[in-house]
Amino acid sequence: MKEFLETRGRKQNTVEDFYNKINKTDSCWLWTGKLDKDGYGRFTLNKKYQRAHRVSYQLNIGPIPEDKPQILHHCDNPPCINPKHLYAGTHKENMIDRTIRDRTSNQNKLKTICPRGHEYDTFRKKKNGKTERRCKTCDKINKASK
Repeated sequence: MKEFLETRGRKQNTVEDFYNKINKTDSCWLWTGKLDKDGYGRFTLNKKYQRAHRVSYQLNIGPIPEDKPQILHHCDNPPCINPKHLYAGTHKENMIDRTIRDRTSNQNKLKTICPRGHEYDTFRKKKNGKTERRCKTCDKINKASK
């Protein structure tokens, strides 16, 4: 594992540095270091940012399989790096898991402003049973232009 954290002339992170950034709870091991925009832990290895759950998998389980290059969470908790909660999967398996857990449009759930710059201020049920946000101002503009 030494080559995994190889140094290149300046201080590099070590396995000890990695484990010092963990808060172990009864179930999840929560990453206390930097998080990326999606809530996953970030750790610098060999001058490259890596997601912390991938580093945890490699340190605790072994190399990431070539045929299953994505590391998924059983617990659906992005900052968790508990190796018991991690498993290797394919892109397709990751997309299925994401859909089952209703995480397919997280980036849109965070948006509060419509594309025209108004606040999203109402919700409606679509025919498929899903709820969508609507902008009353844009709805009024669209009705008036018909």
